[in-house]
Amino acid sequence: MNIELMAANKGLMGKEKPLQLSEGQIFSGKVVKILSNDMAEVMVGSNKLIAKLETPLQAGERYWFNVTSLENGLQLKVMAAPNSPRDGIQQMAESILKQLMLPLTKENKAFVQMMIKEGLPLTKDMVVKVGEWLAKSGINEGVQALKVMLDRSLPLTKDIFQALVTAQSPASFGKLTEQLVANLQTFSNPPESVVQLLKAIKEWQQPVTARTVQQALTNLIDMAAQSTHSSTEKNQAFLLLKSLGLMPSSATTIQDALEAVVQQWKTNDTKVADMSGNAQKLPIPVAVNQLQAAITQLMAEPSNKAVDRLRQALLNVSQQPAIPQEVVDEIDLLVSALKENKRPQEQLPAIFKLATKLMAFNDNQSEALKGLALLFNQEQEPMIQNFRQEAATIVAKPQVALTPEEALFQQVQSSVDNQAKMQMMGKEAYALMKEAFISLGIDLEAILGAKRTGDVNVEQMMKTQLLKLLGEEIPLSTRDLAEKMIGRINAQHILSAENGPLQQLIMQAPLNLFGFQTDLTLQWSGRKKENGQLDADYCRVLFYLNLEHLQETVIDMQVQSRIISLQIFNDTPGIQTMATPLLPVLKAGVEAKGYQLSTVQFKQSEEKRVPPFVQVMNEQVYAGVDIRI
Repeated sequence: MNIELMAANKGLMGKEKPLQLSEGQIFSGKVVKILSNDMAEVMVGSNKLIAKLETPLQAGERYWFNVTSLENGLQLKVMAAPNSPRDGIQQMAESILKQLMLPLTKENKAFVQMMIKEGLPLTKDMVVKVGEWLAKSGINEGVQALKVMLDRSLPLTKDIFQALVTAQSPASFGKLTEQLVANLQTFSNPPESVVQLLKAIKEWQQPVTARTVQQALTNLIDMAAQSTHSSTEKNQAFLLLKSLGLMPSSATTIQDALEAVVQQWKTNDTKVADMSGNAQKLPIPVAVNQLQAAITQLMAEPSNKAVDRLRQALLNVSQQPAIPQEVVDEIDLLVSALKENKRPQEQLPAIFKLATKLMAFNDNQSEALKGLALLFNQEQEPMIQNFRQEAATIVAKPQVALTPEEALFQQVQSSVDNQAKMQMMGKEAYALMKEAFISLGIDLEAILGAKRTGDVNVEQMMKTQLLKLLGEEIPLSTRDLAEKMIGRINAQHILSAENGPLQQLIMQAPLNLFGFQTDLTLQWSGRKKENGQLDADYCRVLFYLNLEHLQETVIDMQVQSRIISLQIFNDTPGIQTMATPLLPVLKAGVEAKGYQLSTVQFKQSEEKRVPPFVQVMNEQVYAGVDIRI
């Protein structure tokens, strides 16, 4: 029979696509009524087709049709007789498989039954392909992944299927990582990709963050430059700075070292903007360059004007509109000393100490470390590597074998880590999460596509290393683990999409909280503004986190007109009592961002929670009902 489209309201492979048929497809259609001139009206889902009958069909009955040709109009062949009311889906699936001459495996039957329930077309090749996927994934997880692909009009590809199957696994990303490491360590002659991946994983499991390096180096510079420290401690700090490559190895004193650093600068003759004592938000390379120019000018021609220029340049490297008054007082004390004695060389240690201290106020710790590296004529990555190597060397030594310098290094690093634990506030938590998402490589394709790789080191990203590993000849068990990890990363993009008028984002990354490894999952849903930006005034954010002592914790934050209500789900006894003293701090922090905190409720989990990705996959796809969050 020849069939023509009369209307195409909805797609068979998705909710919004028009009806498209191709050769070899099989679909179920209902003959609505018989028309004149051997024509019939056939319903396929919500689409109506006008068909010219070649064989008599009965109105009101449902038939299975096979697309045999697209030449000279759509050619369909009646594949099966009308379904009997007594026939179940299982019997229909088996009948179709027999006519396609395919084996009646449980995987084939599960897929065909699902397509019958959904009223979607299929092909023989599709059944063979998906049947193989289901045999590897497991039927339940595989069918759930297929439903998501069909509901969201996703291409029926193996990569997307595997990503959605992996997303359903209760195993954490950290657990998958541990399994992969154990597997890779069995390699007798590992290729370079394996060596680099193990290195990247080790750095994640035992992180030396930009914040740690920046704060530790700042403390060491303070020790070496501060007159209140003992000469022994100052010398040990100075020797450490030389061993880390921050100071010239030939220098014998901190002042000699800093003079050598200044001599190496290549400064531009740039002017420092006058902001009436307030710091100017400049790119960190520009701010450091201005500081170098100010110091160079002061060293060459000491004057009150040069000192004032230095003061403004110091404020600018903080990257903050305002800094604590005690730090301003410290700057003014330095300025007074410089104007009085006119011997800036003697004040170089104090200038560098203040500069590194002010850089630490930068909201982005990585940027602060970049500024510190530029100030000392260093590259950021080698500087971090030197620090990590020193840390690794000390960790491998017994305590009694440490030199005085190594003991000081250990003391400083431990102090920084302990301080971070005690002061984990919003800014630090944000930096930690941001670094976790970047190091995982969630936005790898977007970064490469936008050609903005200069901001991040894509070669160090976990996803980059995993992709390189898959390019090697590796055992199937290793390949399976690597594919699962990539699938977990890719699932975030697949499930983060527009759903009608709503936008949904889901992000998950492994997080190292002071030695405790866990997964952080963030789910954001809300609207977009007319300019395409996410509307932060009306949204809902869910945080999923398994903590070392509080265990499973879910935070449900709903925002209406910038008014926030929080529900915290946790089964720890007395958690509300413990948290109550912290609520004023939370309220003040929320108000500082322009929001109001309405309510905070603590609740116990009423039922066993499914993994966050599974919850997103189970959510109904938008089908035309306008929902306001």
